[in-house]
Amino acid sequence: MPFFMPIPFLGTCIAWKIEHRIYLEQHLKQGRERFGLIFSISTFVLMILIVTLFGCRSSEPMSEPGELSPAGQKLAERSAFLREHSYLLTSPFAPLIDPLLDAGMDTLALLTFLQDPKLKFEESLVKINVTGYRKKVDYSHNYAPKAISSSIAFHKEHEATLKDAEKKYGVPSEVITSILWVETKFGAYTGKYYLPSVFFTIALAAEPENIEKNKQALRAENPPPNPSELDSLDNRIIARAQKKAKWAFGEILALDTIRRLYHKDYTSLYGSTAGAFGWSQFLPSSYVRWSVDGDKDGDRDLFSSHDAIHSIANYLQTNGWGPDIKDQEKAVYHYNNSNDYVNAVLTLARKIKEGL
Repeated sequence: MPFFMPIPFLGTCIAWKIEHRIYLEQHLKQGRERFGLIFSISTFVLMILIVTLFGCRSSEPMSEPGELSPAGQKLAERSAFLREHSYLLTSPFAPLIDPLLDAGMDTLALLTFLQDPKLKFEESLVKINVTGYRKKVDYSHNYAPKAISSSIAFHKEHEATLKDAEKKYGVPSEVITSILWVETKFGAYTGKYYLPSVFFTIALAAEPENIEKNKQALRAENPPPNPSELDSLDNRIIARAQKKAKWAFGEILALDTIRRLYHKDYTSLYGSTAGAFGWSQFLPSSYVRWSVDGDKDGDRDLFSSHDAIHSIANYLQTNGWGPDIKDQEKAVYHYNNSNDYVNAVLTLARKIKEGL
């Protein structure tokens, strides 16, 4: 049976289609207008970005054809340096060359360090600085009768300088005296290790072969550690090796600052296994920040009692020394991160004061 649609209904459908088409065309027109507006705005923003970017670049100095950028020039200089001094690549300190140059050390300074005949890899220092935390230091002898009498005698001999520093920095003279005794027995024991060797060696602590040696040294301890603790101890060795290597790297840069700005004869600097030097046992970074020319002779010489006394006072004052015992303990702890050390310094200081 053929399909039959009544005429009125057919007309209604046609009318609806026409109205719907008109509706669509109107909205399409509005859409095109909106799109045109959006396109215009987008084009305008894009043009601004292009002009800004190329305008900024055009204000920078353009390299001539064949001319290297600053980064390229730096790389070329490094390549030339290594070609000229290729023997450095066989040095035990070769892994430090690129990082030190990246950190801003110039090639001449690096060459000065690496060609120094006194620079040596001291394997024992890697072990001491990474695993040494396992041996507790006994500071109690530092407030024994001999320590007290020697400290009182020193205080009387250097009273004028000590009181001058106390007045200037607000740190009691007996505390300064106490630190000088605990650290070096008033300069009698300042250390025998060549400072560049200390820091260049420890900066390699995180090299795989050195981590492995420390793991083996851990297992060779007497008595040996509990086998159940080995994994945890190994992880701590790795973490400490990485931390110490990063720290030593910073001290190399500080030592370079001393070489350039403060201490003309840096090759005469010897110190502890941790690289602390002078009567006050400052690290190179501490020297740069807190050392003081106490006797006004134009040099900050920590092997001089005047400079060492003023430098210790400046260090403690800068790092929070105050009337409150908690502030005092915090300042001394900053000097050496050991509660036993803090107790020894403040105990001896109190006994010096009682004996004066």
